[in-house]
Amino acid sequence: MSTAPPFRFARPVFKTKSAEPARQGSLDRITDIYFHEPIRGGGVAEGLEAGGAGAYGFAGKSTPIRFKGTEMEAWVDSVAAIVAAEFPEEEDFRIQVDGVSWRCCRDTSELSSEVSMRQIPSTLPMLSELNTDNAALISLLQHPFLNDGGLVLVSGLNGSGKTTLCGSFLKTRLERYGGRCVSVEDPKELPMEGFMGAGVVRQMEVRYGDDVDPHRRGFPGALRRAYRKFPAARPIILYVGEVRDEETAVEVLKAGSNGMLVITTVHAESCLAAIERMTALAAIRLGSGVNSMMASALRLSVHSTLEWIEGGSGEAKFKRARSHLEALFSSGPVHAAAAMIRGNQFHQLNQVLEKQSTILSQASKSGMPANAVFQQLGGKLA
Repeated sequence: MSTAPPFRFARPVFKTKSAEPARQGSLDRITDIYFHEPIRGGGVAEGLEAGGAGAYGFAGKSTPIRFKGTEMEAWVDSVAAIVAAEFPEEEDFRIQVDGVSWRCCRDTSELSSEVSMRQIPSTLPMLSELNTDNAALISLLQHPFLNDGGLVLVSGLNGSGKTTLCGSFLKTRLERYGGRCVSVEDPKELPMEGFMGAGVVRQMEVRYGDDVDPHRRGFPGALRRAYRKFPAARPIILYVGEVRDEETAVEVLKAGSNGMLVITTVHAESCLAAIERMTALAAIRLGSGVNSMMASALRLSVHSTLEWIEGGSGEAKFKRARSHLEALFSSGPVHAAAAMIRGNQFHQLNQVLEKQSTILSQASKSGMPANAVFQQLGGKLA
């Protein structure tokens, strides 16, 4: 298995102008593609077809789109040939075809080898470019109070726009405030390496192999290395692609409590469930002290869901879907939400969330300035 998913540009293929989602010309509407590969030394299991003939995809709905007999069948065959030639063994890798980037994952069983492809942004939008119903939250994500550090927790299910939101957050803040961001992703999904406006980004690898020092292995090991790569100047941002285990959760909370702005994602069904999940993971290592650390670190817990636009087009999700963003805000340890987290009164956070949701909704409709939104939610301007 490759320690770092490689990235290569694949050759261009067909071009059409059809609006049908099973045609290559409307490829931007297809979010996920799946196809089978022949098992080494043989074909595929009975009932399965390799390449485009057995391929299918999803375009924002629960019903899969079969590609057999369509232009997409030949397109998938071309991509499958590229994958077999360029990535014969890799489990995680990325390709770009016709200007569209895909994150790919291969799994092999005794029946077949399947490659799944998830469309990811080729370019990062600014926060202001996102199609969302929560303009007030977007303004809050750009507010200077976050330059003092803290944890921004982004949650949602698969394909809910978490990564795009994180990338937009990073790009907007670096262009506006400068500073340095170090990202820890597995695989690297966002096109960020290098200068970004007034700021700069370094994307680090996550290492797993048996030959890697256990203290440097996985997300926790990458995070420990990342800490040593920040300058003394502020602002600094740490981006952690996903919290998957208790050790990573602890490192994220420690960083957010120590003056570093940290943004990360977690799979959860609501912004409150995300807080509880992070707290529960870190509690495995920290015990009862985890609540105080979460109360100190948390600034925003944002939950994202996507509403797909019928017939929508564009190179990335921010042009093809409208995001619904729900958020819980805490300005720091003395905020009412922080007090409830510290006291293990998570059930009472629902009341805070309902009140804050009303404020954000009204502020979005009225165009309330970011400072006013910040104060309405209980923040205190310096």
